[in-house]
Amino acid sequence: MVYIAYLTPTKKEFTNMTNNLPKRNDIEGKYKWQLTDLIGDEGGVWQAYYDDILALCEHLLSLQGQLKESAQTLYDCLDTRDRLEMKFSRLYAFSFMRLHLDTKDSISQEATEKKSTPYKSM
Repeated sequence: MVYIAYLTPTKKEFTNMTNNLPKRNDIEGKYKWQLTDLIGDEGGVWQAYYDDILALCEHLLSLQGQLKESAQTLYDCLDTRDRLEMKFSRLYAFSFMRLHLDTKDSISQEATEKKSTPYKSM
């Protein structure tokens, strides 16, 4: 039988390691997440994505009970669901990445909590 020993740092060693990490603003931009690649600029684009998600949820709910009416209605439902999933996935990833840039940032905390509201309403 082979045993593998894992070396875990003591609390003091861990504290020393984390205290020696550079601050985010001291790191070159090329080594940072480019959150704008996911959603665009952080300001109004995030809110526009959120509003689009709410509108897609409302549209999806409006199709309830109508899927058997026509192939076009079924297609519209499936297409809306796919667009909703894609937008929600991007918003979800953006929110959590933004939160982890600075976990003390209250705006990021609110955005992370807010992003799941549309699915809770469905």
